[in-house]
Amino acid sequence: MRAHFKFWPRRLPHAITLPVTSLWDNLAISARRYPDKAALVFFGRATSYRELAAGAERLAARLAALGVQRGDRVVLCMQNCPQLVLAHFAILRANAVV
Repeated sequence: MRAHFKFWPRRLPHAITLPVTSLWDNLAISARRYPDKAALVFFGRATSYRELAAGAERLAARLAALGVQRGDRVVLCMQNCPQLVLAHFAILRANAVV
């Protein structure tokens, strides 16, 4: 037993099962299932799953056109806003690392 487990909350498991789908896959599935539902609400303006996925696809294509390749690291230095979420998903879609 690892030393820190004696302080570990009893209700929490010591390990997790990794999901088989990626974050991008989860967004794409949600965009297909719930295209018009709000994925984000920021200052009263809703962004649907369709809009979020489409915007991430466009930005991912632009990143690829700029030369971003699989495994490249891309830094996001933005405030917490819908564009940050979109950019995060776009980087993942481009198979890069945020």
